[in-house]
Amino acid sequence: MTTITDPEAPPAGTVDSLFDRKISTGRLVACVCAAAAVMTGINLAAAVYFFRGIGELRAAEQRLQGLSDFEARIIAKMDKVNIGMQTRLEELDRGLQGRFSEINDHFDKIERSSPPSKMETSLPPVADAASDDTVPLEKAAPEFQVAVEPAVAPSSQGQQSLPAPSSAYQRIETADGKVYYRKVK
Repeated sequence: MTTITDPEAPPAGTVDSLFDRKISTGRLVACVCAAAAVMTGINLAAAVYFFRGIGELRAAEQRLQGLSDFEARIIAKMDKVNIGMQTRLEELDRGLQGRFSEINDHFDKIERSSPPSKMETSLPPVADAASDDTVPLEKAAPEFQVAVEPAVAPSSQGQQSLPAPSSAYQRIETADGKVYYRKVK
């Protein structure tokens, strides 16, 4: 088959035939405007989020500044409490040291006012190898004897009367003179 073509007519399968130049320029302008509008919208949205983020960042900085002020106040109060506790502990320590020195003074006065106790020891004579070891044990002299003179009790004026025991405790005195307290249930 033979085809006849017009030399002035554009060929049927070219780009110009598919798109008119007038129509294609209008479409291009519309596409560029649409893309610019989309980009402008994206930029506006990004700017809004950016400014919101800056506002939140400034608010966080102010809160952090307030937090550092709060921390400084807490540290100042903790230092004040610490100094107060150290002062009280030092006063307690000084008071205890004073009481210990008073107790030591009282012991020194008691030791000075009471006569020293005398201890006498008598040992049996040293046995030599020639002595008779057949003496029964019942009749043998004790190895040594200790005689102690009781110390003079300090005057009752210097001693304070002992406080009455609590009703929550029961006083038990043994035959040898020891006193125990047992908690009453």
